[in-house]
Amino acid sequence: MGPVAAEKGAIVVDNSSAFRMDPNVPLIIPEVNSAAMSHIKLKGRAGKGALIANPNCSTIICLMAATPLHRHAKVVRMVVSTYQAASGAGAAAMEELELQTREVLEGKEPTCNIFKQQYAFNLFSHNAPVLSNGYNEEEMKLVKETRKIWNDNDVKVTATCIRVPVMRAHAESVNLQFDKPLDEMLASRRSAGKKLTFEDREYTVEELKPESFDGVDIALFSAGGSISKEMGPVAAEKGAIVVDNSSAFRMDPNVPLIIPEVNSAAMSHIKLKGRAGKGALIANPNCSTIICLMAATPLHRHAKVVRMVVSTYQAASGAGAAAMEELELQTREVLEGKEPTCNIFKQQYAFNLFSHNAPVLSNGYNEEEMKLVKETRKIWNDNDVKVTATCIRVPVMRAHAESVNLQFDKPLDEDTARRILKEAAGVVVIDDRASNLFPTPLEVSKKDDVAVGRIRQDLSQEGNHGLDIFVCGDQIRKGAALNAVQIAEKLL
Repeated sequence: MGPVAAEKGAIVVDNSSAFRMDPNVPLIIPEVNSAAMSHIKLKGRAGKGALIANPNCSTIICLMAATPLHRHAKVVRMVVSTYQAASGAGAAAMEELELQTREVLEGKEPTCNIFKQQYAFNLFSHNAPVLSNGYNEEEMKLVKETRKIWNDNDVKVTATCIRVPVMRAHAESVNLQFDKPLDEMLASRRSAGKKLTFEDREYTVEELKPESFDGVDIALFSAGGSISKEMGPVAAEKGAIVVDNSSAFRMDPNVPLIIPEVNSAAMSHIKLKGRAGKGALIANPNCSTIICLMAATPLHRHAKVVRMVVSTYQAASGAGAAAMEELELQTREVLEGKEPTCNIFKQQYAFNLFSHNAPVLSNGYNEEEMKLVKETRKIWNDNDVKVTATCIRVPVMRAHAESVNLQFDKPLDEDTARRILKEAAGVVVIDDRASNLFPTPLEVSKKDDVAVGRIRQDLSQEGNHGLDIFVCGDQIRKGAALNAVQIAEKLL
C-alpha cells in the first residue's frame, strides 16, 4: 500500500524494512541526514507523493551517537555489540519475559512461545534469521543502513546483536576507528567458625594465620586482594605454592599469570617436588580474561591477533552471592510494583543493564576493562597487541558472555577457525545457524567448558583478516575456581 498511497499524492513515512535499501527511497534520521529528503516537499508537490523510510531501531540509536563524531573525524571502521530489550520483539515478547520470570522464580518450567528458549535471567543471539555469511538479518541491517545513511559504501561495519532480559530500551557498545586523531571531548576473621560441606564432608573454617601454612604444599587463595597481599607472601615464604584468585599479584612481573590451556609454560620453572622449601606465587586471571582468551588463543596461535575488541555481558554472580540474591529480590519487587531494593549496585538491576560497577579511571576505562587489556598482554607476552573492552552488567544470574572481534596479521577463514576451536581443549562449539542455536549463559552454567559460537568472517575487514565470535563461560567455574584447581593440578 505504500506505493499506492504515494501514487495518490501522500508522503509516506514507513517504519518497516520494505523500502530501506531501495536506492530511490531516502532512509532518514533527521539529526543525521535530513538533507537526503530535501527534494521532497509537502507544499507545491503538484499531487506527487513520495516514500521515506525509517531506519531500524539499532541503527538509529547507534548513529545518533556515532554521527557527531563521524562529522569531526571520519569513521573508517565501527564494531557494534547490542544489548536488545524484549520490547524490540513486541508486546507479546515483553509479556512472555514477565511470565517466564515469574515462572522461574516459582521453580516452574518457563513458557517459551516467542523465543523458543528461556529468556528470563538469560541472554542469547538475536532471533533474526541467520544468513549464509554467518550474520543475522538484524546485524546486516545495521551494516547496510549505516552505509546508506552516511552515503559511504567504504565504511567498515560489523555487528553482534544479543537479546538481554530487559523490558524496554536497547543499549549498544560501539567501538569507532577514525581516519585522523579525535581529541578528547568536553576468609578472613569474619568467616572463622563457619561450616562448609565438600564431597559429603563437613569442614570448620579456621582463622587465617601465618602458622596456618606450616607444612602446606599448595595454597588456594580466594579471600580478596588485601588478604592475599598480606598472607600470600607469608605462605610462599613458608614453602607453599600459592595460587591466588585476587588481583593482588596479576600484574607483578615476577608472578606468572596463568590459564593452563593458554600459557602453562610461564609457570614451568615452579616445581612442587624438589623445591627445597621454596614457595612461589601464581596468579589466576580475571574471569572475563579467562573466558575471552580460552576462545581467542587457539586462533591467535594460528594467525596472530593484532587487535581485539571485547564487549562483555556480565552476570550477577561475578559480584558475589549477595548480588545474585538482590537481583532475585529486585525482580520480585518490580513484578509486584514495588520500589526495588538497591544495596549492592545502588540502582535497579532487574530488567535493566548498566556499565560495570568497577571504579572508572582517568582514561575513561573502568578497572574491569583495564584488567582485560593488561592481562591479555601479559598472558600472551605481547605488549603490542591492541585490546579495547566495554564491560556491562546484565540481569543474568550466572555465567558471563562476551562478543569478541578479532583482527589478524594474516588471513584466517571461518571454516578453519571453527575447526581450530572444535579441537581446542576446554572449548565447545555451539554454532548452528540453521536453528539459530548459539551459546547462552544458561547453557554453560555449572559447566567447565567455555562455549563459542557466532563464528563468522568480519565484514568490516578485507581479505579474511577478521573474525567475530560470541563466547559464554561460567565465571565461577572456569573463570575462577576451576582455573585455580587446574593450575594446582599442573604442579602435581
